[in-house]
Amino acid sequence: GLPIVTVGGHSRGEIVDDGKTGFVVNTPKEFDSKDLDRLRFGEVLNELEEKSSILVNDKKLRKSMSLAARKEIKRGKFSFKERDKKLKRIYSDALK
Repeated sequence: GLPIVTVGGHSRGEIVDDGKTGFVVNTPKEFDSKDLDRLRFGEVLNELEEKSSILVNDKKLRKSMSLAARKEIKRGKFSFKERDKKLKRIYSDALK
């Protein structure tokens, strides 16, 4: 039930529903590792700070996101049982 502020990537966008259960700050999808300035570290940090401040200062939004996150859990978003049902359906459809 805790709203999350995270940097996108590594499936975090699938875990946190941006604007509903928290905030996802996106980074450039492609970059040259030799040119780290292109990662926009300053911009990303500023956006993380901005989104965190929004949650700290907006009790109503914080509560709304918290309730939305709890509902997702109750619906089985991270349930092994629900995951297994989906996988079974996918495999069954693939074998047809």
